[in-house]
Amino acid sequence: MPAGIFFRIIVPLMRPAVATVGIYTLLQCWNELMFANIFISKSALRTLPVGVQALSGQYTTEWGPIGAALVLATFPTLFVYILLSKRIQESFIAGAIKG
Repeated sequence: MPAGIFFRIIVPLMRPAVATVGIYTLLQCWNELMFANIFISKSALRTLPVGVQALSGQYTTEWGPIGAALVLATFPTLFVYILLSKRIQESFIAGAIKG
């Protein structure tokens, strides 16, 4: 009986909030630079932000490859936002409306 109440009442109310936390966590992990830059030493295992940072040299910077990499880096973020923007809006509205 308590499990039925939990899954029929509480889980549907939690769904937008859990989706929002998941989306924000995904975006934070996607944009992670500091830990990846410190802990990953092999160039084959670099994350995308560290790879873009590696394209900038000490004396010269080739802006073409950096711009192309940044455009490609924005596609997954935009894709996640387009797919899950309704969930984010629902969670903001659910927290703002009383009763």
